[in-house]
Amino acid sequence: MKCNVKFVKGKAPQSNDDFSTFWEWYFPSNLAYITKNFILNSGFNSNLIQDYFNKWITNIHPDDRDTVLSNLIWYFREKAPYYKCEYRVKKNEKEYIWILSQGKAVWNSNGRVIKMSGTHTDITSRKEMQQNLKYLSEHDPETGLPLTTLFLKRLKKEVKNIYSYFTVLYMSIDVQTMDTSNMCGENKHSLLMKVIMNMKHHLTSKDMLCRISENEYTLLLSGIHLETAIERKVADILKYTNTPFLINNEIYSITINIGVLACTENRRNVKRLLDNARLAMQQAKVIGPNNYCYYNSIIYTNYTIIL
Repeated sequence: MKCNVKFVKGKAPQSNDDFSTFWEWYFPSNLAYITKNFILNSGFNSNLIQDYFNKWITNIHPDDRDTVLSNLIWYFREKAPYYKCEYRVKKNEKEYIWILSQGKAVWNSNGRVIKMSGTHTDITSRKEMQQNLKYLSEHDPETGLPLTTLFLKRLKKEVKNIYSYFTVLYMSIDVQTMDTSNMCGENKHSLLMKVIMNMKHHLTSKDMLCRISENEYTLLLSGIHLETAIERKVADILKYTNTPFLINNEIYSITINIGVLACTENRRNVKRLLDNARLAMQQAKVIGPNNYCYYNSIIYTNYTIIL
């Protein structure tokens, strides 16, 4: 079969983007012609490719294959004006890159596809920028901890899993010094980071520590709901309040109050779960510094009346 690729002055057609690969795919022969193959290193040794579909699919990231196939099937079925899809392809045996695949098919009088042509454009830099921006929007810049949005997403997954048992600890963490007029922000940050990093070090891969506000944090303990296990975790956290810290000749102390919400059969809206854990933390503050309190219906009733 002859490949109808037009060349200008002996060169392959160019686009405004030097990172684009032009391709033409022929049916039913499943033959393809690619003018550049710098992004198709794995399995493609020439510009003319036999059995193109199968070779191309094997180069697509396993997590993206279903999406690519679904989009392609939809495009052929609906005969849409243009095909467009973003996905990852193998650059070499250890590395994938993101591409934007765009194309347009030609149908014969019987409604069968006879050719499809378009471009693959390397968009890895844009995707990495988007991922970085997404990370920054979901994580606290000071501690690197997830923010409320991510915590609620994770909590929602736990709630949906009827076999899941978990506990939410809502914590108020305050850094104090004897001379409040001389509190150094850098020292406060240093101590806070030390406490947070220590907490993270003792978590399992299923747990999640999150920053809600300047002084408030939440900890999701996955698989923990028995009181003895909860008490051990709470005791580990409160141990930071036992000893003063000396930083740059200034003595600092940590005050922690914890609200405990153990979730077993009674599952509610995730935002309500977080709010209830916070109510328990506020009750712990009423009891006094460095205390904890379990959420119960009496706490909810009392705070509802106050509000």
